[in-house]
Order: sequence, then C-alpha cells, then structure tokens
Amino acid sequence: MTKESHNIGILGGTFDPPHLGHLSIARTALVDCELDQVLLIPARIPPHKVRPGISAPEHRLAMTKLLCGENACMVVNDIELCRQGKSYTIDTIHVLRKQMPGAYFRLIIGEDMAADFHTWKQARTLMQIAPPLVAARPGCDFLTGISKQDNMPESMRRSLLDSCINISPMDISSTAIRAAIADQRDVTHLLTTKVMAYIFEHGLYRVTN
Repeated sequence: MTKESHNIGILGGTFDPPHLGHLSIARTALVDCELDQVLLIPARIPPHKVRPGISAPEHRLAMTKLLCGENACMVVNDIELCRQGKSYTIDTIHVLRKQMPGAYFRLIIGEDMAADFHTWKQARTLMQIAPPLVAARPGCDFLTGISKQDNMPESMRRSLLDSCINISPMDISSTAIRAAIADQRDVTHLLTTKVMAYIFEHGLYRVTN
C-alpha cells in the first residue's frame, strides 16, 4: 500500500471459471465506486453454493490471476484457499482488517446473494465493517426479492437497495460455461483468451468416460 487509507472492494466467489462478467463487475466497481483496488478472493468451500466437483484450488487461483492480468488495481488474494473449511466472508474481512489497517472495505455481491444477505454469518457486523455494493444479475428482480425477506432488518434492506452498482447485467454464469465446455460448445465470448487457454490446456470441465 502506498497510502494510509485505501478504498478496497472485495469480490469473492468460486471462480470456477472466472469469466467476463466477473471482470465487468470489478472494473465497474473500481470506476463508479471510486475504489483504489478490488481484491478477487476465490473461496475454498463457499457456504452458499455447495456443489460437488469444484475444481482444485490451484486451478481456480491460476485462472483468476489470468483474468486480472497486469491490472494493478485488480489483485487476487488466496486468503480463503489457505484456510480449511467453509469460507465465511466475515472471517476473511477480520483478517484483512488486521493486514490492511486504515483500509475501508466494500463487499461486492450480486443481487441474488444480496437478497439473502441477512442469513450470512454475522451479517449485521459485516454490513458495518464492509458495506456491500450490489451488482445486477440477469433475471433477478432484486426489489421484489428483497421485499419478500420478512426476517431482514429494515435498515439492512434500505442499505442494500441504496448500494446498487450502475452496471448492465451480463447473462454469464460459471455453471453455464462449465456445461457448454462439457458439451463442446463455443465459450470464447464468455472468457478471456488466457483463461480459455488455461482451461483447455488442463482439460477442465470436460466429461470423461
């Protein structure tokens, strides 16, 4: 860090694989939210998206680094991959606050995740120490979804609604990309060239008989 106070965005996920949608969100947050840096943090075991067959941590870490390329404002952090067990965001933020004293953190999440934010571990504390920035997700009616959450505190609901990033949702998902590669369909418009090359070099997401 080159100055005492930094505005740091936190973009977590499985990144299996990281795609152009992730890149668009990170770049938009950097500019529109006046962030100094976005940390992309691959999760070892995401608590909200448990599924079998998640790619090895080393592959997801390598692909996320390739996604960021030489952009010094986008940095990949392996803090969650180095921990065992589920990757709870609140635990990660506590560690980052110790590592980066004086930094102001913003948690970047999609509308689908924001609608259930009140169910996250220590959600109230997380809202205070890393206020979310909410990115649009295709097919997600955030206003309707969040209004149905009767157990969400009204102050949290208002904060989430007031923290939406002005970004056009991109109809891209890692799930769809994995399925397309398994079916040998073209995904070159969804991934960077380097991430695509890595996937095919290591034979990721192919169906083996």
